[in-house]
Amino acid sequence: METLKNLIKHGVQIVDKETAHKIIETRKPLGAFVTINDEMIIAIDNTAGDAWTEDFNTKEAATMWITGEVDTEQAYEIDSKLSEVAEREGLIVGELTALLIQVNHNLEVKKENGMPVEKITIEIDNEGNKYLKIC
Repeated sequence: METLKNLIKHGVQIVDKETAHKIIETRKPLGAFVTINDEMIIAIDNTAGDAWTEDFNTKEAATMWITGEVDTEQAYEIDSKLSEVAEREGLIVGELTALLIQVNHNLEVKKENGMPVEKITIEIDNEGNKYLKIC
């Protein structure tokens, strides 16, 4: 939400893909624009009629570039770092989701067999694989 407020505060318009394409081709109207295209955020700086266009993975980097907070090189460094963090977080969330699915399955099996569950532990084998042990 803060990113959207920052865009509006700086007069950046959010446009659809077709409008963005027209702005790039015709260099009109003048202004700063952002659109989302195939999971990329495209920022268009057409304030001087040059339609400078940059593609970003993160809305934060796109916003910082289009509002002039950082130059292009800095924006791509920020974009890269934020993308790496998001990827790591995504992997962690995926791993936790898999563990929760395993827990639910194992709890159901124990419950169906009338076995009490006293504790759940995470075990790591020699290869670094994580397993849930339900006792």
